[in-house]
Amino acid sequence: MTKVTNIFNQNPILKPVGVLALFSIVCTFLLGFKIIEINQFRGFYLIWNLFLAWIPLFISLLLYQKVFTAGENQKQWAIIALTFVWLLFFPNAPYIISDIIHMRKSNQLVWLDALIIFGFATIGLNVGLLSLFIVQKCVSKIYGKAFGWTFISFTIFLSGFGIYLGRDLRYNSWDIITKPEELLLDCISQWNNLHAWNMSMAYAMFIFMAYLTIRSFVGLGQQEQPVEDTATYQSGRKMRFSFNKLN
Repeated sequence: MTKVTNIFNQNPILKPVGVLALFSIVCTFLLGFKIIEINQFRGFYLIWNLFLAWIPLFISLLLYQKVFTAGENQKQWAIIALTFVWLLFFPNAPYIISDIIHMRKSNQLVWLDALIIFGFATIGLNVGLLSLFIVQKCVSKIYGKAFGWTFISFTIFLSGFGIYLGRDLRYNSWDIITKPEELLLDCISQWNNLHAWNMSMAYAMFIFMAYLTIRSFVGLGQQEQPVEDTATYQSGRKMRFSFNKLN
């Protein structure tokens, strides 16, 4: 137990990752309970969507490792290649919030449906927000804070449009490789589609406000640090991932 505690203390980024992983297990268990209760195999799309939601977080962790530990020449390749892949998969994280359309009002276990879908959506959204924070830190490290915020804002808008493409037009992240021409033509055709703009902006504003809300919570626990431990805390803080200050 001590070794595990030390690992989490030395790598604070693992704390939210661990909590989200545990949350994922609990929600999967609830889904299994529902399947047994109604004796019907429904809801597996949530597990698949949750799996896709975790991909951008793993990519962002790899990006962080490359940017902060690799040489200067490798940093540029990491930020370009890995960030591009991350951009393709990031919309999959908040996409789960749109799965509420699958809720069945006629179901006697509608309360359990709501609990499960809300749980999966909460995990997906927070996994995405965590990866968003990590990528912003990486971009800010190389290009500065102003560019970091600009990049993240642009990413959130693209993710809103990505959710629309996935929910309304039924596209996937890998379609940019499997059928790029069809995807490009459909994207261009949405330029004059008011519904596409409304849905994209609605998703984007929701994600952006959720991100600002989460960031406003960051560092609250650190404010309770005893005065006599401030010097020790500040010394140890330099060796750890900082959640409340972008470099």
